[in-house]
Amino acid sequence: MKKQGLYDPIFEHENCGAGFICSLEGKKTNGIIHRALNILTCLEHRGAVSSDGRTGDGAGILIQIPHEFFVKECDFEIPDPTEYAVGMLFLPQKVNQSNFCIKIFEDEINKKNLKIIGWRDVPVNSKVVGSIAAKSQPIIKQVFIGKETSDQSEEDFNLKLYLARKISENNIYTSPLTQSDFFYFSSLHNRTIIYKGLLIPEDIERFYIDLSNPLLVTSLALVHQRFSTNTFPTWDLAQPFRYMCHNGEINTLRGNVSRMISREELINSKLISKDFIDKIFPIIIPGKSDSASMDMVLELLLMTGRSLPEIMMILVPEAWEKHKSMDDSKKAFYEFNSCLMEPWDGPASIPFTDGKYIGALLDRNGLRPSRYTVTKDGYVVMSSETGVIEIKPENIEKHGRLEPGKMFLVDMNAGRIVEDEEIKKEIVSKHPYRKWVKDNVLPLSKIPYTGNRTPEEKINFETRLKIFGYTKEDFNTIIIPMCKKGKESIGSMGSDTPLAILSKRPQLLYNYFKQLFAQVTNPPLDGIREEIVTDTSLSVGSDYNIFSLIPDHAKKLKIQNPIISNEDLDKIKYIDHDDFKSSSVKAFYKLSKGHNGLEEALENLVNDVEKKVDKGSNIIIISDRNVNKKLAPIPILLACSFVHHSMIKRKKRSKFGIIIESAEPREPHHFSMLFGYGASAINPYLVNEIINYHHEIGLINDVSLDQAITNYNNATAKGILKVMNKIGISTLHSYRGAQIFEALGLRSKFVKKYFNNTPSRIEGVGLYVLEKEISTRLKKAFRSEDEFINIEFVTMDLSQEDSLRLNVLAKTSAAIRIDENQMVIFGLADNKERRIDLKPSGNADQYLRLIREHLSNVVLGTPGGYPVFIQRWTRSGALGAERLSKLLCLGETEAIVAVAASPNITDTLAGKAWWCLPTAEVARLMLSRTQVIKGETGPPLAQFLLEHLPFEIESTVIIQTVKILLVSELIDKSTKAQLWTRGQKNAAYLIGFLSAGPEYMVQTDHQKSSEVAILISLRESVSLLNLRLYFHLKNYF
Repeated sequence: MKKQGLYDPIFEHENCGAGFICSLEGKKTNGIIHRALNILTCLEHRGAVSSDGRTGDGAGILIQIPHEFFVKECDFEIPDPTEYAVGMLFLPQKVNQSNFCIKIFEDEINKKNLKIIGWRDVPVNSKVVGSIAAKSQPIIKQVFIGKETSDQSEEDFNLKLYLARKISENNIYTSPLTQSDFFYFSSLHNRTIIYKGLLIPEDIERFYIDLSNPLLVTSLALVHQRFSTNTFPTWDLAQPFRYMCHNGEINTLRGNVSRMISREELINSKLISKDFIDKIFPIIIPGKSDSASMDMVLELLLMTGRSLPEIMMILVPEAWEKHKSMDDSKKAFYEFNSCLMEPWDGPASIPFTDGKYIGALLDRNGLRPSRYTVTKDGYVVMSSETGVIEIKPENIEKHGRLEPGKMFLVDMNAGRIVEDEEIKKEIVSKHPYRKWVKDNVLPLSKIPYTGNRTPEEKINFETRLKIFGYTKEDFNTIIIPMCKKGKESIGSMGSDTPLAILSKRPQLLYNYFKQLFAQVTNPPLDGIREEIVTDTSLSVGSDYNIFSLIPDHAKKLKIQNPIISNEDLDKIKYIDHDDFKSSSVKAFYKLSKGHNGLEEALENLVNDVEKKVDKGSNIIIISDRNVNKKLAPIPILLACSFVHHSMIKRKKRSKFGIIIESAEPREPHHFSMLFGYGASAINPYLVNEIINYHHEIGLINDVSLDQAITNYNNATAKGILKVMNKIGISTLHSYRGAQIFEALGLRSKFVKKYFNNTPSRIEGVGLYVLEKEISTRLKKAFRSEDEFINIEFVTMDLSQEDSLRLNVLAKTSAAIRIDENQMVIFGLADNKERRIDLKPSGNADQYLRLIREHLSNVVLGTPGGYPVFIQRWTRSGALGAERLSKLLCLGETEAIVAVAASPNITDTLAGKAWWCLPTAEVARLMLSRTQVIKGETGPPLAQFLLEHLPFEIESTVIIQTVKILLVSELIDKSTKAQLWTRGQKNAAYLIGFLSAGPEYMVQTDHQKSSEVAILISLRESVSLLNLRLYFHLKNYF
């Protein structure tokens, strides 16, 4: 299901039921299938059913290939068991497209020198399929494939099957076929086969007629009933998948996927020719569920020669980091493989099988139940809950439950249960993992200090605080308490502060994002009581080819607390080690170039990073130190995310780690976002300066300076841990790059470019507005008085010269405009401009306030000055033309807007207001008045709006502007036709026509079809509309 309107599949989650049954003695019976289907039926309450009562979210069963059954059913000769593979294939409904897909797959099989033995149409009973599922029901076939030679190994055979299938998938999915997404292999293996579909459990056996045949026998069966919460239910996303099924949620999915994409650039193998290696990418097919994505990675790792239990240990490791009693060899295995791949973190119970082993693994928190029973007659039953099969008490040998991080495994060849300790001991002893870790992992704490001094800033401390938006609240409620207590500030989960998009004050970019948190199916963690399962350490360095099991994977710089001090950053900057090379890049843009300069600087930043990586740097430090009047800081979150995503696209992200050196981050949300968008360590250098300052003046006197900084860093790490725990994530290693955030009030195009794969359901501002907020902070910082440090009050008065000139200007001008940037006042008299260059004797902002108070005294005759003026203009709606004209001489933006909005405005006043403030907002306000439309000011206002319209971003503004232009009748027919034509690409224009009224519609020979086209556009663009307006306009048709 693709994103449309307010629906976004990125918000879906998952909760299911799963189980398996197997014979320890290896007995293949048809009874195992029926008992497995009984498990499935008993788990029906864990799934979902659509409105037709027959379409489930998906159910299926995995069994061993029934050799004797196929020998009898197929009209072609079949080799011995395991000497051939069977593929269960979904194909497009259209015959020509189905044949096209078959042809592509057969060609790939031939290229791998394998043999197509034959095809079989799978007999199905489509009458049991729900009406909703029937619309997407695929053609289902089985393909039988023989080995290249009789002595071809099983591993090589399955590798070539994998390559043929992946290349076929990628070729078909990128083809112009309208039903390309129907093509899907449920299974393609020499030991197992899967029957699944968009069905309810009781209909699996009715739909697949094979399952009722007594010749269909197996010694193991794995079943799954899906509650589709991660993706929209489809036939291919029913489970089991090829090697596993999954009950739970992978909360770190976005990070796991993006990091898997970055690893693709390194993948190489002697077993796969260069002609084929690039054709299997992407490993993870976009748009699939978390379970499907994990299965695809598991499948790839199997091709590296690792065993299935070993891979499960890599993907879902135990909580080893703080486990003091864990065997050292096992801990070394986990530590080494944490350098290879991050955990797929989240509540999860994962049954798995490759036909030789069948088992299950529970996540480190144990948040999904998995219970098993071993019977005296040699069967093992495991399921999400007890009671799924009726077993007599006297037949029970033992009951048990899967413990957090533990594995339950049955060796089908040996016919026995392999205990967790035994299987893991065998796996961890294969290689000298402890030696590899000891020889290659470099702890940051082991690097000696360089003695280099922290760079001195040319701009004073006070000004830099303002540039980066610090407030006294940041000092008093966040930074200082954290320094003293070593604990983060505690607040409610909700926030009653206005959204950043609604605030009139310049905002930090972090404030436009909200952290997602655990809901319903996904319980949050208690990071205090369950501290042993959590970890906030990170490592940084280059990644290596996952097909190669080499010590180099452990060449990582390990940082225990990634909130690092200036001294620790200094260690990294000047690191002298054969395995590590660091380089710094500056996150600045030229203030004079505005948002174009910001956009250009971001591109240059990425190019600079790429050059340094190409020259061998594997640690990139992004810094915003040494800001000045001409060079403004790029929001460090924007820089970090754009570098992260851009280097993934350029296939170089796996070669380096990102370190942030920034004045911006100060609270846990800021740090969480930076880690969530790819950072590996963060140095909040300005916070360190703040701590140092407050220590010097005695506000932090209970602890030493070093201890205060350490307390702050530890408190921040605890705060990040709480943020992670809200979404059910245990390790920062998994959280890094997972971008579990939602944008609120940012343009979707902006988010897609700079924060790819982040949901943004509410449109808003883009680079232009964000840059204006940066420049506003910067300009104010360089011209305002000290607020944080200096408490001395300085009295300021207007110069006598300025006072006299203002008196003359105010009494002789019909309107006054103040240019704050140039410190110039303009007066309009007899259609001519007069100019006064101001000469402030001190702080510019304070001087401008005195100017406005003086003007208010002269114009309004009010001793109270500026405060009284505020009260007066808010009541200006009842004022006559004479009073309105006085408001135009106050030099205040709000006063001009009040005049423009007044129902008593005249055409003459409109002309003066336009001279004072020529903006689109003012033009729209004035063109809503008949007297302005009919006057001399109306046409130039309409022309301005017309020229400005293509640059408008907000849909509501476009709708309002189009309506005003049409109703004013100040545009000709050809211009109206052009606006109508724009509506074909942007529905907001069409809505403007409709809101103006039916009489303004562009008439055509086929008016009715035109109206229908508009309605379709409205439906497809419902996210652009005010919903109330949408339903009101719908009645027009």
